[in-house]
Amino acid sequence: MRLIDRIIANPVTATTIQVAGTTVPNPLLDPYTANTYQTYVKEGLKGSGPVYSLIAIRANAFAEARFTWRDIDTMERTGRAGLDSLYRPWPNGTTSNLLKKIEIDVSLAGNAYIRRTSTGVEVLRPDLVDILSALDDNHMRHLIGYVYWPRGRYKPYVVLLPDEVAHHIDMPDPDHPYRGMSWLTPVARDVDADTFMTRHKNTFFTNAATPALKLKTEKTLNREQKKEMMGQFEDRHQGFKNAYKTVLLDGGADLTVLGSDFRAMQFDKIQAAGETRLAAAAGVPPVVVGFLQGIQAATYSNYSQAMRRYGDLTMRTRWRDVAGDLQSIVDVPDNAELWYDDTDIAFLQQDALDEAEINSKKAETLASLIHGGFTPESAVDAVASGRFGNLEHTGLVSVQLQALRSPGEMPPEYPADLTVNERRALDGIGPIEGGDAIYMPATNIPAIEVA
Repeated sequence: MRLIDRIIANPVTATTIQVAGTTVPNPLLDPYTANTYQTYVKEGLKGSGPVYSLIAIRANAFAEARFTWRDIDTMERTGRAGLDSLYRPWPNGTTSNLLKKIEIDVSLAGNAYIRRTSTGVEVLRPDLVDILSALDDNHMRHLIGYVYWPRGRYKPYVVLLPDEVAHHIDMPDPDHPYRGMSWLTPVARDVDADTFMTRHKNTFFTNAATPALKLKTEKTLNREQKKEMMGQFEDRHQGFKNAYKTVLLDGGADLTVLGSDFRAMQFDKIQAAGETRLAAAAGVPPVVVGFLQGIQAATYSNYSQAMRRYGDLTMRTRWRDVAGDLQSIVDVPDNAELWYDDTDIAFLQQDALDEAEINSKKAETLASLIHGGFTPESAVDAVASGRFGNLEHTGLVSVQLQALRSPGEMPPEYPADLTVNERRALDGIGPIEGGDAIYMPATNIPAIEVA
């Protein structure tokens, strides 16, 4: 019996199993994703402004694409027939909704799991999915399937085979052969630092928008006196409502400012540097998301370049990958593959203009080759593939390549006393009606006598 059959026949509902009387972690269940997903949702998406902005940019851009079929041989798009499950994934759902959910799951959990349903497709919550894998006799790890806990962990679950789930990842996790890694993982400390800086800013304004103060007295005070004095001082001067009030001290007391204000500590630069690191991990140029360091260097020119970089290096790769992953849950026609359609995506229009210019140059090259005497078939292949060594020549050349003649010189193949109609007959051209004339070599132009 196969291992997957044994799992279905003898379901496992615990995270640990008994082996030789010892409790060990269940090797079939991997709760790693559940731990990171919930943390990133709370501390990242819902707790950090920069993280929310980056995920929103990624999700909105990712949702711009549409799906289509592409012929494997010609690379031509052949339409969307049979792709209703991706265009209407659930009641009132759209392709844009589907791609946004996939991107949010990939950003927060590193993994997105999609399965086919009777009405379309469903995106499974990633922290309720575990990857099943096992070692064979040759110590090679193989994917067995997935465990989905629709009602919560350790409640009734479903075992899904690999061809029943489209598993999409952005960056593979080096610690697991079939798992993806969230882009938040390597910058988790930067997210914490940004959160701490935000708290510091809030605390600063809560405490009268001034740094910490040291109050020094000449008298030696006991604990109760210190407590009473500090309480009176805080009542009169702590908090934004008491900001900028005059401090009156007596009894030889001295007030000293501790720490630095925002300008001294270069708060904006420190916070902007952290935001830039987050943007780099997310693959989003800072100028696109509106971070400080991006805005300071922003112009129309470099914004356009940043959008192009974002589309070429981040989005196109993602669209290609998700199209390949979703093939497992759609019926793929013969000699076709699932592909993405980016023809109406606004931020890729510059690429469309560049592609049109490239095609224009190719057309000029093609015309030049054909006029030069190369066969049209070999010229088309050379322009399309870049293999110009395979060009085949017809042996014919353009008239512009004929040897130059001096005025009055007849072509060597024609006798000098030919009439116009005689020469036209040799050229395979019908005679001129209304008369004939001797060819005039002085001007190299045939003279015609009109009857």
